[in-house]
Amino acid sequence: MGAQQSRAGRAGTGAAKARLGAAHGMARLTERQARAMRRAAWTWLERHADADRLPAALFAQQAARYGVAPATARAAVHGDTWRHVTEPPPVPR
Repeated sequence: MGAQQSRAGRAGTGAAKARLGAAHGMARLTERQARAMRRAAWTWLERHADADRLPAALFAQQAARYGVAPATARAAVHGDTWRHVTEPPPVPR
């Protein structure tokens, strides 16, 4: 059975929608924290206009501040996670 058939089979069955953000049971951040990380990244880029990418130290600093792994901070900043948070926008890679 294909994915499209599977989705069609669930239609009208009351299947739960995926929970977004902090409502998801495995979330390590809140929307507010994801926004703050993105603001910090955009601020850093504004101050370092000649930089072609964000430094790993920025992700490590944000991770330590919010008690998550640097990879979690990087994913939130770049929009790999927290895609539904659009303001501020994710920082392009």
